[in-house]
Amino acid sequence: NRTSFYETIFTVGNGYLGTRGSLEEGHETAWPGTYINGVFDHYDSFVVDMVNAPSWLAVSIWVEGTKLSIHNCELIEYKRKLDIKKGVLHRLTRFKDSEGRITRYESLRYASLSDRHHFEVSGKVTPENYTGTIDLTSEINGDVLNLDLTPAYKEKPQFEPEMKWIKWSKSRHLKARSTQVLEKSTYLEMETLERPHHIGYASALQVSTPLVLVSEADYNKTTQRARFKAEKGEGIDFHKLTSIYTSRDLEKSKLKATCIKTLEANLAKSFSERFNDHVLAWAQKWDDCDIIIEGDDDINNAVRFNIYQLLITANEFDPKANVGAKSLSGEGYRGHIFWDTEIFLLPFYTFTQPPTAEALLLYRYNTKEGARDYAREGKHDGLRFPWESADTGHE
Repeated sequence: NRTSFYETIFTVGNGYLGTRGSLEEGHETAWPGTYINGVFDHYDSFVVDMVNAPSWLAVSIWVEGTKLSIHNCELIEYKRKLDIKKGVLHRLTRFKDSEGRITRYESLRYASLSDRHHFEVSGKVTPENYTGTIDLTSEINGDVLNLDLTPAYKEKPQFEPEMKWIKWSKSRHLKARSTQVLEKSTYLEMETLERPHHIGYASALQVSTPLVLVSEADYNKTTQRARFKAEKGEGIDFHKLTSIYTSRDLEKSKLKATCIKTLEANLAKSFSERFNDHVLAWAQKWDDCDIIIEGDDDINNAVRFNIYQLLITANEFDPKANVGAKSLSGEGYRGHIFWDTEIFLLPFYTFTQPPTAEALLLYRYNTKEGARDYAREGKHDGLRFPWESADTGHE
């Protein structure tokens, strides 16, 4: 299933959060994932998991009542490109539906490096050969699961791509606390089932001249729908802005107000201002971290891609989080932190991002009680740091 591969390598992040490169409208073979650094839970999973948090990506397009997707449309053109210099995933798709209507969809997404709590999908929808009604739907969906134990089979089975994830065991880590429709936005708050974390999302859909813009709140999902009368060849611009905080960042009682405040501050800026601040922050990172290998562009690109992954997975502002073995790109190793961080990764941060190196070492200090318990289990004094750990430092 190449879908899983591309979702992983097209991850965008900013150290606070990582989001896999799933398509905005979703499809059957996808495993969308958003992972917030340091947010773990151990409710009904085999071992403690880095929580798959609600996705901020979901955007779908409906033309005269027909949803545009890879399942019910012909793809005339399809391209995606990850710009690691700017931390942006670009997409171009031209859909041809069963009525012969051709719709061009362009988008970009980024997890802001200048404002670690701001996330955005921006795009344009263009009817190429028709005039008609287009609906644009934006969702924040809290009904998400983590993958759990791999099913046991006597022989390695060959499933159709649509069956890949259905065959897995899954675990639930979140329950809804509240959903709400606000004046220009929506708010969703989830709570982990075993750990004491609350996660808040405030989201708003900015659109150019809609006929109708409707917001809705369900038990564990919020939705905004915009309807347009689309003219042939004329593009419709949209921006989906989301602000995300957790109770690891601030008191639970302040979560909603802070999410809304950050969202409104970004809504008050133009897209160019928001995006340029993000690009400038990336430029500073690359000034500190870039490696140039003369004479071999392939190796240079590979090294830069790995630098990009290191930069999007570590958070210099969080001394209680560390780098997981799968970074923030998926659920491999359940987000656990291994000794590999200090042995293989810490030197990179030490020489290029000293505040990040300090935060990663402080994770060990802040989880020392887990290491102390581990030493006692072996009848030793002092600290015994674990082979793999999560948020408490226990093996």
